[in-house]
Amino acid sequence: MKKQFYSHGKIILSGEYAVLDGAWAIALATRKGQSMEVEKTNNRHHLHWKSYDEHGEIWFESIFSSPSLEILCSTDLQIAEILKQLLLQMQRCNKNISLKWTGTLVKTYLEFPASWGLGSSATLLSNLSQWLEIDPYKLSDKSFGGSGCDISCSLLGQSILYRLQSSKRYIKPIRFEPSFSEELFFLHLNKKKNTRSAISNYTSKKKHIEAIRRLSDISLAIVHCQDFDKFKKLVNEHEQIIAKILSVSPLKKSLFKDYPDTIKSLGAWGGDFALITRTENMESYFKSRGYCTLIPFKEFILNEK
Repeated sequence: MKKQFYSHGKIILSGEYAVLDGAWAIALATRKGQSMEVEKTNNRHHLHWKSYDEHGEIWFESIFSSPSLEILCSTDLQIAEILKQLLLQMQRCNKNISLKWTGTLVKTYLEFPASWGLGSSATLLSNLSQWLEIDPYKLSDKSFGGSGCDISCSLLGQSILYRLQSSKRYIKPIRFEPSFSEELFFLHLNKKKNTRSAISNYTSKKKHIEAIRRLSDISLAIVHCQDFDKFKKLVNEHEQIIAKILSVSPLKKSLFKDYPDTIKSLGAWGGDFALITRTENMESYFKSRGYCTLIPFKEFILNEK
């Protein structure tokens, strides 16, 4: 009997980095995510893994011995080793868990390009935790790291306010669809940022309590904001505070100095997506600079729930 699991991707709208220091963050669930199918096979000594990209093409395949998880063959040994270590970590949480993947074929299906940074790892962890009944936060802490905000968003399948304080998680489901949502777009920056290295860089920086508190307040204000001008002011202030903490230039200043409206970095600065507010000839402006993926808010963000 085939088992199926699904988790939505996410975009961190505000509170990026600062969520690690107790600030409220906004995570928006995306329409696209990752699904996983699990079925038993006749080969009781193998775990067969196939991963498909957004075009339905296999981008990774591996066969592991079971229960030892020796890599018998693989299209990418580096990815196979990462997957092996992830499964071994799960086995440390539950010694009998290998019984579930023995003699099993697992297929994963990404609905978005892996380079988009919408949480290919988080959605995988979410699906695995549902299948193997493992605490996804413990698994994340011992593998990919981070605040767990993306895991919460994937598990719930809806946008959230999220806070991590004294190892306790505060999660508030929200519906973020402001009156000006038709003026908001997401621009892909043509490269993927390594989240772990971005977090490492942030944790090495000196922070001020006042800055973290202000970033938290901005997240809470954005959730309820229905005034477009006020929203842009909040976003611009957020951008300036993070830039000062990281000692880097805001995205607009570094790449799009002559863009006439608001641009905000999202998630790990330096890659993935940015939030853009609409202007005349916006599409041609970014295309002329080599940025061709510009997605309207309502096509990108899930708000059905």
